[in-house]
Amino acid sequence: AIYNGVRDLFPNIISNVDLTADINADTTLACDTGNLQALGVCAATYCSTEPQSTLIGCLVQNCLSELIQMNEECLVCLFLDNLGFTECGTQLRSKYLVTYGLMLLSRRPLKNSKVVPFLPNTNDTSGDFRAYIQATVNGIGDLICTHLTSSLSDTFIGPPFSIPFLFESYEQQQYQELLTLFTAIDDLEAPILLGDFNHGPVTSKATWYFPFSYGFVTARGFFSPYVLKHGRCTFCASNAVVAASGFTLDITIDHIYLTTSSAWRVKSTTRIFDDVETATGLPLSDHYGVSVTLIKDYFSEYIQLLPLPPVEIELNNFCVAAN
Repeated sequence: AIYNGVRDLFPNIISNVDLTADINADTTLACDTGNLQALGVCAATYCSTEPQSTLIGCLVQNCLSELIQMNEECLVCLFLDNLGFTECGTQLRSKYLVTYGLMLLSRRPLKNSKVVPFLPNTNDTSGDFRAYIQATVNGIGDLICTHLTSSLSDTFIGPPFSIPFLFESYEQQQYQELLTLFTAIDDLEAPILLGDFNHGPVTSKATWYFPFSYGFVTARGFFSPYVLKHGRCTFCASNAVVAASGFTLDITIDHIYLTTSSAWRVKSTTRIFDDVETATGLPLSDHYGVSVTLIKDYFSEYIQLLPLPPVEIELNNFCVAAN
């Protein structure tokens, strides 16, 4: 639906799935019936009294051999949408294709594009897979669109299906994602990073969130113009969608990062998509967006870069390059 709504404005789009395919034509179920039944029996035996918040940990402890057999789409249904064993057994695979919550849209042609998972060939126990999109945009340069790991629960349950996990905390997992990303882009000249980074500093208008990660990025010569100019939260307790989840912090975690060596100059930056929709009485998303307008004086050319927030509550984040 998003693709069909924006493709006339942004004909150049990158995603991890084929957006032109007819998803209704795919009648494959999200979960293999036999594997799902086996996991369900094990869950009923060992984890029947566990609340959703600790269910994954119980399954990892007691049903590891069954979990290993589950495919990605089924994991997303079970642990990200929390639909349960019975309902996930009837859901179509097309509804749970792993997109990493990423899409890069541009009015200008894209080249050298790729989608790179942070943990390739590794099942994530949360079903919340992470990656980045890399592409070169004509007249702009190299763009990176990403969505980093957040604190998904009070108790860390991390990838893959093994004990001990690869990481000891969500903060450590995000740090590893940043290490992977910055190693990959080390040879790029002044790339621009966009997306939901799930980290941010303390400002006069927001509290810190994964501050070590924010420091990691800025220590490598990147800065967030929006943070320096405004610093208002992009994930806010006053947002009705956020409030419904019980989250109580105001944090600035959506960024457009530029390098201090960039040829682009910041003309303006602002928070966007923070209006309440008349039809629903809600904002478009739990995240607000950030807009930065850049200028290259010697080209007299204006470029606007917008990392759009999700239009659904499924943590999809979109990066847009427009002029």
